[in-house]
Amino acid sequence: MLEIKARQKRNVIILDLCGRIDSDSANLIEIVGQCVKDGYTDILCNFETVESIDYLGVSAIVIAYKEIVNNKGRMKFCNIPLHLKTILGVAAIAPVISITPPKETALTVSKKIRLLKRYPRCS
Repeated sequence: MLEIKARQKRNVIILDLCGRIDSDSANLIEIVGQCVKDGYTDILCNFETVESIDYLGVSAIVIAYKEIVNNKGRMKFCNIPLHLKTILGVAAIAPVISITPPKETALTVSKKIRLLKRYPRCS
């Protein structure tokens, strides 16, 4: 089961994920949807205490990510253990999602997100 603790640092919502991201992880999609409804579209997902991800968990991550992107927001992922990076790589979503280096703090991510909103990249 996936437990999620949400906290806010400046304008970024940090979701500390704990447990397994699997078929019982609809709460991730629900929480991200609620963040969007509340006007928060900059989200940092902390995977530090995630034990495992299965294929339905990958789907939950993709759905949550698309919810943010479709609302012109940004979702970043940090502290992903090596064995989970491998799973995300096999699922071919690692190149699509934004993985933040572990040393980077939420404050730094917040600054980068604001800069990206002001100065979006050319497509």
